[in-house]
Amino acid sequence: MNGDGAPRIGFEWALEGKEHGSYDEYGLLQWSNERLAGVFDELRARYAAGTPSELPQVTIAPAATKDNDEVSHNVVLAIHTWSDHRDFAGRKVAYTRWFYVPYHQLQGHPVSYRALYAALGALPPAPEPPLTVAVPALDPRDVMPGSDALAAAALLASGQQVCLVGADGVPMAERLRFVDTVMALLPYGLRTRFSAATWTSSTTKHRIKLSFARYAPEGIQAVQWGQGADIPLDKHSATYHRILRKRDVDYPDLIGWLAGQTEPLSFNDADRSRVFELLRQSAFQSPPARPDPVPAPPPAASGDHGVVEVAHRGPTVAALARALAGASADPHPALDALLAVLWTQSDRSALADALYTYNCFQHVIEPQEDRDHLYERLVSAAFQPDEEWMWASKRGALLAAEDTPDPVRRRLKALAGPRWRRFGTWDRRYRLACTIGVLVVAVAFAGAGALQLLRGDDPPAQQALPPQPPHQQVVLVKDSAEQPYVTEVVKEALRRAGYQPDDQVQGAPSVLIGYDPDIRGELAVNGLTPVGDFPTQDILIVRDDQEGFPGQILVGEGFGQDVEDQILKHHKGLLIIRKPYDELKNQLIDGKVEAAIVPGDVKADGYTPSEALDDLLPERRIVVGAGSALKPALEPAMDRLNKEGVKSSDDPQADAKAFVDLIYSHAPALASSAKPVSEPVGNSGDVILITTVVAAVTGLAGALLLVRRPSRFKGSPTGRHRA
Repeated sequence: MNGDGAPRIGFEWALEGKEHGSYDEYGLLQWSNERLAGVFDELRARYAAGTPSELPQVTIAPAATKDNDEVSHNVVLAIHTWSDHRDFAGRKVAYTRWFYVPYHQLQGHPVSYRALYAALGALPPAPEPPLTVAVPALDPRDVMPGSDALAAAALLASGQQVCLVGADGVPMAERLRFVDTVMALLPYGLRTRFSAATWTSSTTKHRIKLSFARYAPEGIQAVQWGQGADIPLDKHSATYHRILRKRDVDYPDLIGWLAGQTEPLSFNDADRSRVFELLRQSAFQSPPARPDPVPAPPPAASGDHGVVEVAHRGPTVAALARALAGASADPHPALDALLAVLWTQSDRSALADALYTYNCFQHVIEPQEDRDHLYERLVSAAFQPDEEWMWASKRGALLAAEDTPDPVRRRLKALAGPRWRRFGTWDRRYRLACTIGVLVVAVAFAGAGALQLLRGDDPPAQQALPPQPPHQQVVLVKDSAEQPYVTEVVKEALRRAGYQPDDQVQGAPSVLIGYDPDIRGELAVNGLTPVGDFPTQDILIVRDDQEGFPGQILVGEGFGQDVEDQILKHHKGLLIIRKPYDELKNQLIDGKVEAAIVPGDVKADGYTPSEALDDLLPERRIVVGAGSALKPALEPAMDRLNKEGVKSSDDPQADAKAFVDLIYSHAPALASSAKPVSEPVGNSGDVILITTVVAAVTGLAGALLLVRRPSRFKGSPTGRHRA
């Protein structure tokens, strides 16, 4: 998508990662402009989205710089990929390639994010001057929004964060294409404030405007991939959604005009009226025609294995779909031309969207005598059996639409699998046999329940204690994360298993508690494996009599240097003092410190949590590692802690004991002095059990006969007689 005929765009870059065999944490390795290195550091902290399990992924962010009181806007693209390096522990090293594009270059030459990704991603990790790259202009004809894109655009226009769910199996290239589709429905100037990520962790708090995750975090509006969302009934999102649906112009005209609105805009209340005014102008008037972009030749082959597909020359699927929808007499040539350009998954996805947008083209296909054949050609071309991950939600949207033609509906239903899955379409004898079988199984369960009642209801078994060691063994518990509650839970679980936990003995630790990823190397060195993994958030606590922002803050010795740098960058003159955790705790007890950054589970009398640094204190994960012999003793407590989370505690030791009490029970069974009562003859549970089994086998045999040989019965109960 980057050809020699397209205009060239300048950029700056930075490379984040680790050197081969390094013991260091992730950081900037190289950059093109020393002045912008600090900007990249700030973006890393502000738009952290968790640790992705699959690469490549893309993060989009805005950045603004001020020079002589003049603000310059920039679009930042972060490409997360695997490198060829491994650190000292043998783990693969990920690279994040940051690209910094001045927005003023895009005002006269609007481009898509996919085009930027294709052009910048093809460069080497450390590009050499001249730092320019050819990027083709945004093509409005290449965009065909579906219901999910319309919903996301309306929600973004109202100032909300949006999270796409249900797209776990969708490739990154398709996710980036969706980001482009959504932003094409908004004025181009909003890209100076827009952020997006093709992957985020569902447990990570972030400020990203448009994200993808397994489920939407609290406070973020969810949109179902391919299906949209329930638009809130507020005056903003509902209005924007209605304008997009009731527009007077085609999508290419709407998108082309919006792409020309490049004045910088924000998503907040100050610019919202302007955003809506621009949409109304583009949707209900005749926007000025925009020249078609110059088609770009495909780039040279690279090692990207087609992550972003190269656009073919000639008309796009969206343009040919529009031509078919406007065919006045014979639609066959237009349909043939449309089906002839379906080369990639993206093309087929665009055709599926066009079927939804143009009501399956029924206004031009219905008058034809071979209408059923034409519908079948369209559906077969758009919905390939091996691409269900892509079209499942689109199929659902077409089936839910009331005006979908019957031939299309039948074909789409056939894609779901064999007809025997739908009970209402079965032959009558199969339905009767299934009904009898269900009744037999119900009788069997009822008999088993009656047997259980006759035998008495035993109390549910509680979690058994892990096997006891042969003698009380002393184990060293090392807490590098300064997490008292987690540490006390670990110790209490070990005590219940017969071990003697200690944090003062010498030698290699048997249990290690620390932050991910810092602890991973130490776990490998000591031969320990993770047994627990929980999210946590550091907090700032301020003394109750402190007025304004504190002048000095105490932190633990393990506090992250990169986080400290970010805090000092935003609060000039602030003094951050590192202390051993025990000394920090004692000073908090004595009330001698103005403020401190402590784990989220710590409370201190006379101190109140403050939100002043919430944006700069990232979420971290606590990892508990242990030797294989100790894992059975710790796993029940770690599993429950992972479900309930790390809580704040005034008395970690007492709270940890109560927590572990919920898992293990030491109460012995009470011996009963009552004599057993013999069961009356004829009411034995064994008789009921035998009767139930016989009834179940007989009923299933009868159901099988109904299916296999229905014609052997005179006056067949299926209602079908032999001829």
